[in-house]
Amino acid sequence: MALTNAERQKRWREKQKEKNKQGFLAKERARKKKTYVSVDKLSKKDLEKRRMAGRKREKKSYYVRKARKSLNNGEKSVTHTRLVVRMPPLKKKYNRALRRANRELEELRQKNGELEKSKRKIQKRCERLVKTNLDSTMNHNKGYSADESSMAESKPPTPLTPRSKAVRDMTKDGLNPRVHSTTRRRLIEANATIAAFSPALRHKKVRSDLI
Repeated sequence: MALTNAERQKRWREKQKEKNKQGFLAKERARKKKTYVSVDKLSKKDLEKRRMAGRKREKKSYYVRKARKSLNNGEKSVTHTRLVVRMPPLKKKYNRALRRANRELEELRQKNGELEKSKRKIQKRCERLVKTNLDSTMNHNKGYSADESSMAESKPPTPLTPRSKAVRDMTKDGLNPRVHSTTRRRLIEANATIAAFSPALRHKKVRSDLI
């Protein structure tokens, strides 16, 4: 498998340390001194970055020294303590949430049933009101029509004039009064003559043999 640049550089440094460790370290110290910047000249961000890198190096060296010390004392490996975190039981939490959801669902169902009952009551009330209004309106209309019929029955019929009586008779027989003007004129004269003699006939008794 191909190596990365960082891995190649690491191997090269290890080889240099194996060949001449003191000389390699002296060259590294000299190189660091040339590129070193004092703390006074660093910005706040760079200063914090340098301090974090120093802490990491110190922590790493501490664990390395501890491992070497344990190996020197005869321990085969460094023992690491396992951190055990106790989590709350998920099953109880799930059951509690499920019971809460079921309780809320039951409450919503009860409210829905109450709303349905009130809705049906209001609908029946509206139906009764509509039916009552219709009955009252029909009774009022019946009374009004009965009053009109009684008034029409009590009102005496309007007497016809000779002209209107002639037009009525011609229309009834299927004749147009405007076309048959001569017939209409003769009917008008006959109706006028009858209307003129009818009052005298009502007040005077006429013998039946003369009629």
